[in-house]
Amino acid sequence: METPDINNLNPQVNEEIPVKKKSKKFLIITLSFIGILGLTFLIFLYMGYTRSKFLYLDYFTKRPNPLGNDALDWGKPGTEDFSMQSTLDILNSNQNVNKDDIPEEILNSEILLHTSDNKIYSVKPLEEEKELVLDQVDTFSVSNDKSKIAFSKNYHDEGDMNFYIYDLETKEIRQYSTGSVFQRGIIWSPDDSYLLVNFGTGPDGNTEVYSINTGEKVCSFLNDILWINDVEGFKGYYSEVSKMRPWGMGDGIGVAKINIETCNSEVFLSAEENVDYWRISVLNEELVVKKDFIEEDEEWWGENGSNSQSTYEKYNIQTKEMTPYPNYEEVRDEKRNEIGKLFSDVLEYEYIYLSENENLEGWYLVSIYTGSSVFNREIYVVGPNDEIIYIDSNVIGRWF
Repeated sequence: METPDINNLNPQVNEEIPVKKKSKKFLIITLSFIGILGLTFLIFLYMGYTRSKFLYLDYFTKRPNPLGNDALDWGKPGTEDFSMQSTLDILNSNQNVNKDDIPEEILNSEILLHTSDNKIYSVKPLEEEKELVLDQVDTFSVSNDKSKIAFSKNYHDEGDMNFYIYDLETKEIRQYSTGSVFQRGIIWSPDDSYLLVNFGTGPDGNTEVYSINTGEKVCSFLNDILWINDVEGFKGYYSEVSKMRPWGMGDGIGVAKINIETCNSEVFLSAEENVDYWRISVLNEELVVKKDFIEEDEEWWGENGSNSQSTYEKYNIQTKEMTPYPNYEEVRDEKRNEIGKLFSDVLEYEYIYLSENENLEGWYLVSIYTGSSVFNREIYVVGPNDEIIYIDSNVIGRWF
């Protein structure tokens, strides 16, 4: 009998053996590579943590520390309790604020806090007790003489299409009927003779003007208003253009001047085929506008998105004489960026709103918006020497 060749009993044997050897070798190489990558990642992670930790501490050691020198104890090398939240807790406790360093004008000032449950409270800096002023408030505005508060209620909850004026001295509330839903803003005229109610769901909204004395509606117009004097202001002005804009109805946007007593308006700056004008602010008898423009041979919208460029200009309100103002954003944001540095290592935020105190220059109410709900804010008072006073969280704050 012929002895069988064991190598030919299973033709796959000669193929499987080298594959298993290669698989084992490949597995070892792969695991080694993964191990090296993992070790490298851990090293870089530790280095990054260490670097960020000491950079964070370095921020407080190389500049005046608004938290006080004792606030560094929790984060010194070798301690366990290092966190951004710990710093925020110290900051928000006001434990390192020296009351003697705060001017009386600030200590005696009042701040109105609007909460997500539709209440308005009054509070003074460094005082914990808050006084309830109004309830069921959706949006509000304080008169320029500080004697009254105009407010509306939440239409969705109350089905209320009116607005109200609360007299702070007599504690009386007067109701005004509008018949308009989705009220989203209320402002007083500079002399407190009129109340302007902005409503609607579109980006611009409509504004209705009511006489405080009679309660009658005297004017209505598209957009809101940028005040020039007691009865005149600037509003947006739309006009038809052949080069369609990629927003709204495709109209160009310019600026018109309106008188709220007569409701008469006149064009101040009209859109051009390649130019739009957006009103920004009134400064020293000049209107600041943002000018969006495209080149002559371009359309407003191309394959890669908007083709428009932007710059800023100033126009004399009386003569319409134009002055280029390309550094407007730099000037506008200078103080905001300066104050933002005080909080950049303590809070993650999207935007900072500033309001300077009317009675004392250099003191600001700082509203730090952290995103999502409009009530997601941290409220502080900040002084000219980096004094920081915590006021409240998850509220909208305004000087009173």
